[in-house]
Amino acid sequence: MLSVAPLLRNLASYALSLLPTYAVAATATALFLYLEFAVPPPLSTRFDPADRAIARSYTSRETVSAGQCVLLAAAVPAAAITWWCVVARDALRRRRPAPRPRVACPEWLPAAAHLYHVTCVALVAALALTGVATNALKLALANRRPDFLARCQLPARADWPADAADARGRVAAALCGAALGGADDHAVLLEGLKSTPSGHASLAAAGLGFLWWWQTQCVAVPRARHAWCLGVVALVMVSRVADHRHHWYDVVLGAALGAGVAAGVWARTMSRAAAPGVLPA
Repeated sequence: MLSVAPLLRNLASYALSLLPTYAVAATATALFLYLEFAVPPPLSTRFDPADRAIARSYTSRETVSAGQCVLLAAAVPAAAITWWCVVARDALRRRRPAPRPRVACPEWLPAAAHLYHVTCVALVAALALTGVATNALKLALANRRPDFLARCQLPARADWPADAADARGRVAAALCGAALGGADDHAVLLEGLKSTPSGHASLAAAGLGFLWWWQTQCVAVPRARHAWCLGVVALVMVSRVADHRHHWYDVVLGAALGAGVAAGVWARTMSRAAAPGVLPA
C-alpha cells in the first residue's frame, strides 16, 4: 500500500507557499459580501429635488442583471482559463517569452496545473478586492443614481417638515416615501444611493480584463481573438447607462477601478521578467 504521507507533505508545503494569496482572497471575499449586504448607505445624504440628472425613469428590469454580471465577471473567465489549461493546453506558450507565476512550481506538480491554480486564486482575489473597493466608494460617496427621484417618491412639499430643506433647497434621503409598490421599497431606495462607481462595470473589467490580459500573455494565439473580453465589458458599461442605473462617469470610474485592481493582482502573482514560456519547452 502506497503511503500518502509524502503527498500530504507536498500539498501542505505548496499550500503554505500560496497562503498569503489565499488569505487575501478569502478576507476580501468576506468583506465584499459584508459591505454588499449588511452596510446600507446613509439616508442623511442630501439632494436637490429639482436636479434633472437624477430624474430619469425607474424600471426593475435590467439589461444585465446582478446574477448575469457575476457569470460574466467570474464564471466566464474561470471557464476560459479552465479550457486553456486543461483542454487546449497545447496553446499555452512554451517557447515564446511569457510571464510565470511568482510562486515556483514544485517538481511533483505539472506546470499547467500550477499555472491554472495560481491563475484561479488570483482571479478570485482580483474580483473580491474590486468588490471591496467598489462598495467602500459607493457607501462613502452615497451618490444618487439617475433614477433616484423615481425611487425616492418624495411626499408633497406641503407635507415636508418645516426644516426639511437646507439653505440650498436640498433635502435628506430619509424624507423619501419610496412608494414604488412592493415589499422591497426600502431596498430599492437604498440602492438608489449607490451609483458611484458602477459595480457591474468594475467587476466586469476586473474579471474579463484579467482574462483578456492573461490570454494575451499566456496563450500562443493571435491577440485579436481575445478582443471579445473588452467588447463585453464595453457592452456592460453601456447597458448600465441605458438602464438609467448609472451616470456615464460611474461606469468609467468603475471600469478603471476594476482594471487597476486586476493589474495590481497580476503584478503580485506573476513574475515581471519574461521567462521562456509559461510551460517548459
